[in-house]
Amino acid sequence: MATLQIKHFPDELHAELEERAKAEHITMSVYATRVLERDLRLPTVDQWLAGLATAVPVHPDKTGVDMTALMDQVRSDDVRQGMA
Repeated sequence: MATLQIKHFPDELHAELEERAKAEHITMSVYATRVLERDLRLPTVDQWLAGLATAVPVHPDKTGVDMTALMDQVRSDDVRQGMA
């Protein structure tokens, strides 16, 4: 297994990494590995844009969803929950 050394790592990031690892009861190495694994599962911007360029557009009228009614519902839910 390879070793990764990060030079000039900001103290604030180190402290946050340490705090989060402790909160999860794991080592900083395990926590950092999980963060990197999660990030590397995401597409790069170029990959995302390439996928977007080949995606088939969906016209809102053909979804069968009344977007105005849906947004009104979300807004009224937000008001009831004190979020608006």
